[in-house]
Amino acid sequence: MRALSTGRWLMAVVAAGLLFRVWGYAVNRSLWVDELFLWAELGPSAPSTLAHWARVFQPMKTQIAAPGFVLVTQLLRGVGGDAEWALRFAPLVFGCASVLLAARLFTRLLKPATALFAVAVVSCSTIGIYYSADFKPYSADLMFAFLLLDLAVPRLASAAPRIDLALWSAGVLAVFVSLPSIMVLAGVGAAFVVADVKQ
Repeated sequence: MRALSTGRWLMAVVAAGLLFRVWGYAVNRSLWVDELFLWAELGPSAPSTLAHWARVFQPMKTQIAAPGFVLVTQLLRGVGGDAEWALRFAPLVFGCASVLLAARLFTRLLKPATALFAVAVVSCSTIGIYYSADFKPYSADLMFAFLLLDLAVPRLASAAPRIDLALWSAGVLAVFVSLPSIMVLAGVGAAFVVADVKQ
């Protein structure tokens, strides 16, 4: 009965986290200066121009964003132009996915009550909510950190820990979309090395 009650609270906390992020996105506030700098670096929004797509692999002068994040942004700009809702849609998706992945990861690793607390911290984090409606790659960084850990944990816990194709592929995709994922992958790789030595 207690586990069922905790499960319901967990679902409520996850739903609240998703609602907070959607609400922050729906407010559709004007772009602020840091968002405008990134927007200016991306150049023309017309998807028919070569310059639009060349931005994916060109270094930026004032901003840092992984090629995958720029690619997703340029695709969305091709659909919605430079409207705030189009520029911030990818961060919203990444932010919502972070809440779901956090719930999946923490319920695997922690006791129910502790997992509920940890998921509540992620769901109600004002910084997490804010950057889920901000035209910057930070929500993607959080999502890929949770994704890589979620994939690594069961493989590390297996009788023969190894990095399989799914984890390799997720790692390559993560680095393409989120530059800080390199640090997460370094930690995951070190954990596999330690697990291998123990065997």
